[in-house]
Amino acid sequence: MKFCLPLLLVLLSCKPRVEETQPELEFRCRPVLETIFEIQNLRNIIRKDFEITLTEYESGRVRKETWQVERDSWLERENQLAGEVNQLYIYSYETKCLQ
Repeated sequence: MKFCLPLLLVLLSCKPRVEETQPELEFRCRPVLETIFEIQNLRNIIRKDFEITLTEYESGRVRKETWQVERDSWLERENQLAGEVNQLYIYSYETKCLQ
């Protein structure tokens, strides 16, 4: 949710022009590409955190109920972030920020 309003503003402000210079392209695309990077980085951090819980569960140091709560929480957040970043990738291809 933290990324939704900034994302909306970025999406509304980024319209590619026919004769765009490289610096203009970079200026226009930088915000959306930085947001993609931030979300992917957050997904990686959350995945690594969950892997710690998984390792602890597999070694018997975490109860099944605790693991299930952690798994459900991770899965919900991962699905949300994956959806957000997927929309940003689609937008980036449509606006020629990625090719």
